[in-house]
Amino acid sequence: MDITQDPPRDSGMPDAARPAQRRILDAPTRLVHWALALSFAGAYVTAEQEAWHGLHISFGYTALGLALWRVLWGLLGPRRSRLSALLNRVRGAWQGRPEASRLLGAGQAAAALGLLGLALLSGFSGLALDQEWLGEALEELHEASGEIMLFVVLLHLGLLAGLSLMRRRNAFAPMFSGRQAGPGPDLVRHSLWPLALGIATLIAAFWAWQWNSGALARGEERHGGHERQSVHDGRHDKGEHHRGRSHDDDD
Repeated sequence: MDITQDPPRDSGMPDAARPAQRRILDAPTRLVHWALALSFAGAYVTAEQEAWHGLHISFGYTALGLALWRVLWGLLGPRRSRLSALLNRVRGAWQGRPEASRLLGAGQAAAALGLLGLALLSGFSGLALDQEWLGEALEELHEASGEIMLFVVLLHLGLLAGLSLMRRRNAFAPMFSGRQAGPGPDLVRHSLWPLALGIATLIAAFWAWQWNSGALARGEERHGGHERQSVHDGRHDKGEHHRGRSHDDDD
């Protein structure tokens, strides 16, 4: 028995009355897409909070790992999920007579490729900063990549909304269900849910390890350490000042 195949759908509705749909995205691609989106959102929100530094680092490592997996899957995965498919959509926009919907689709594909590249740039620069490989030389690059990535995310969403209006079809739906309304054969034969569950398990295991190792609270401890050091320094300065005054009185 092939466990990668979906169980037959039996909604009790006659085939003639059931809306035509076809599978266009596999489950691992969709899972990584949403996990990467949540990781970026978490890293962006916690970026400027010193007390949340451990969370920011954990979100960043998660995003970097997911981006690397997406590149690997884009090279070895199903044809529909490959990076070459996105590149073909970008190149195809300029073949023949330009059409608005085709241009929007090409822009959306270009935005997806750009987001993947920015996720890698932000992740590797954050890794270098965390490990102090190049000092603070990459700090501005790391921050700029995050701001640019936010802009491209908003552009990506806007292009999808434009496609939905122009084609009168929800362009967001396939990333949730993996299916697209309309007749035709499935472009992806199997959903590959076992692989998606394996990826989810690895993500959960990484966060459990971060929790148990205390990495998530690293920012709080470091922040508290700075406060304790400042208080200690203040008391030390007061003590020195008091001893100085006592010495002056003795003179």
